Amino acid sequence: MDKDTRYDRQRLMGARLAAVRKHYNLTLEQMGESFGVGGTTIQGWECGRNQIDAVLLAAVAQKMGFTTDWVLLGTIAAMPYGMAIELQRLAALSLDAPEGEKRGRGRPRKSTASRATILA
Repeated sequence: MDKDTRYDRQRLMGARLAAVRKHYNLTLEQMGESFGVGGTTIQGWECGRNQIDAVLLAAVAQKMGFTTDWVLLGTIAAMPYGMAIELQRLAALSLDAPEGEKRGRGRPRKSTASRATILA
């Protein structure tokens, strides 16, 4: 796999991770604290600069209610329909935004899971 293809895949995975964080209305720091990493680490994953470790990805997926297949491959089959549609929408917005720039297209819809559950 060439360097550009690898970067594109990492960027897609990062956009999907960003979508999950936005779905739960978490800051970079809040999500990082939940998994024992810093906000800059989360930001590195989201922009495709760094790749999340497979074991940590599995823990994040289990705790936040999505599948690792969705982050790695974009497969939404095993996810609740409403969450799958919302995460796909948020991931697309993350890909559209220039790196380091936030999009002001309204707040993401809140999840049925509470923020306290994710942060616990």
